[in-house]
Amino acid sequence: MLKLGVIRPSRRPWRSPLVPVHKPDGSLRLCVDYRRLNAMAVFDAFPMPYVAELVERMGDARYISTLDLAKGYWQILVAKEDRLKTAFGAPWGLYKFVRMPFGLHGGSATFQRLMDQILAPHAEYVAVYIDDIVIYSRTWEQHKSALRAILTELRHAGLTANPRKCALAQKETKYLGFLIGRGTIKPLADKTDASETVVGAILTQEEGENERPVTYASCKLLPAEKRYATIERVEAKTRPGTKEVK
Repeated sequence: MLKLGVIRPSRRPWRSPLVPVHKPDGSLRLCVDYRRLNAMAVFDAFPMPYVAELVERMGDARYISTLDLAKGYWQILVAKEDRLKTAFGAPWGLYKFVRMPFGLHGGSATFQRLMDQILAPHAEYVAVYIDDIVIYSRTWEQHKSALRAILTELRHAGLTANPRKCALAQKETKYLGFLIGRGTIKPLADKTDASETVVGAILTQEEGENERPVTYASCKLLPAEKRYATIERVEAKTRPGTKEVK
């Protein structure tokens, strides 16, 4: 981070603890515990997008491209007068962030505000959730034009995407917990979990590329059932569905 210009040595009285976190691949991510600093921060009320609205807009897309900004937060400069507050201690010294770090209160809102301002003229064919950008179109010609426009906007703003994490002109994509494309929107199985208060089920039937609902069923959990372990609640949610279709 020092070589990249993300951090610089600091000699100020501010210091937050460094917390190493293991990534899924076994490598380490260096995080900073900013809880005490965040407790003193002014709340940023900038609204985040509603996931349901973003996903619904892409339901009819036939071509989808996803862009992931390279080290997204680090592409935003921290105000000079605030950099000393981001300082963290390490065995080899005290450092402050020049680029926006993860963990700061308001970081997500700051990034979302920037992306909304940059891509506002293209809202009809782009969805943005923080640093995840999705470009969607019904025709190939529309998609080429949209992709060119978005990349131009990012270049003018001085933002760069990570080619290894970008996927162009897909028929479907995973986004915010959903599988989107081919005219359908489906929740990802690994992003769903058991509710603590209710259970529900839906019986569907596939017709070509479409999935049509046949019947629905739901009920509240009994007081004793609310104390079930998660795996037991997952099993319990199959009951109203099997009872409905018997």
